[in-house]
Amino acid sequence: MPHRAPHPTPEPTVLLTAEMVVDVAAAVAPAISPDGRLVAYGVVANGGKDGQPHGSIWVTAADGSTAPRRLTDSTARDLAPKWAPDSASLFFTSDREERGVAQLRRILPDGSEDITKALTSWRGGISDHYPLLDGSTVALLAEDEPTAEDERREAERDDAKVWGEHLPATRLRLLDVETGIVRTVDGLGGRHVVGLAQRPDGGPLAVLSWSTPELDPGVMTAELHLVDPGTAAVHALGPVGIEAESPVWWNHDGIWHLAHLAAGSTCWSSRESPLPSGWESPGGATVVSWRPGR
Repeated sequence: MPHRAPHPTPEPTVLLTAEMVVDVAAAVAPAISPDGRLVAYGVVANGGKDGQPHGSIWVTAADGSTAPRRLTDSTARDLAPKWAPDSASLFFTSDREERGVAQLRRILPDGSEDITKALTSWRGGISDHYPLLDGSTVALLAEDEPTAEDERREAERDDAKVWGEHLPATRLRLLDVETGIVRTVDGLGGRHVVGLAQRPDGGPLAVLSWSTPELDPGVMTAELHLVDPGTAAVHALGPVGIEAESPVWWNHDGIWHLAHLAAGSTCWSSRESPLPSGWESPGGATVVSWRPGR
């Protein structure tokens, strides 16, 4: 005679509170070290003792053989860990000097490096960073530093957000880690840079830019460029799909290819673009655009 299935024991009900929603911690932005041994990630919580958002940098073994270790102390918003090309250190952003203004810092995977001194002191902060394969340069995305007029408007609260006005573009800059010198890639003009990827052989940067930070297909155009990280020279590859982002390289049969995401209807398109002297890869570069449907 069949037996009845046992009734599950009901779990105690826990009421969801505003504090639970605000204080929940979430792991974000995982980054695998180039040697494949470690995974770094950020842990972010929107609440805290002072009511300010906090973040910390953690690292763990990629094979799960060791428990995760916290590298920074959650006293600031430490986020966006990215590995140096030799896997010996981590770059990350932190606002520990000025709340809401992120600067670049570096730490060793064992947490032993002093992080009290920032690698940048860019007024207004940086929005993203990309360690390059030469080991001595970090590509930065940051708006122009505020002018005296910008500071006056903020101090006098004359800084209302008006559509189409006062839209600072995020520009590409190159940081020399040893000297702290930051160079702006002027060849991109005032275009808003949204993403980049260095060719995996240490070659040029593929850079995607928009004509404006405003998300309006009627006024915004997107373009793809190559940038020489040594000279900051720019080579335009032409227009791409609306809201283009996330460029990536791959090599097939000795030819370097580029892909990126963009909004619009589902389609594939490709074209070949000759490169200037000194930029060549075998057979030239083929640019492939993928526009996924919404």
